Amino acid sequence: MENRIEVSLALNLQKYAPYKGKSFYVEIQFPCVVQDVIRQLQLPEDEPFLIAINGRLASVDTPLHPGDKVKFLPVLAGG
Repeated sequence: MENRIEVSLALNLQKYAPYKGKSFYVEIQFPCVVQDVIRQLQLPEDEPFLIAINGRLASVDTPLHPGDKVKFLPVLAGG
């Protein structure tokens, strides 16, 4: 079984990517949740971002499965 997920980081978070490019794969132990990926990538927990798994909004406690596509997106504000 595959032990990885695909991750995409918003522009403001790309400096935390281990590889340059649009997306990359992360090896991770299952079972796990999104928070485990945040810790592994050392993403700043004080910087706001949205999380999508396979195109659906998710939270830090959402379980992950092998082959999932996780995107960390910017929070946009307007006025």
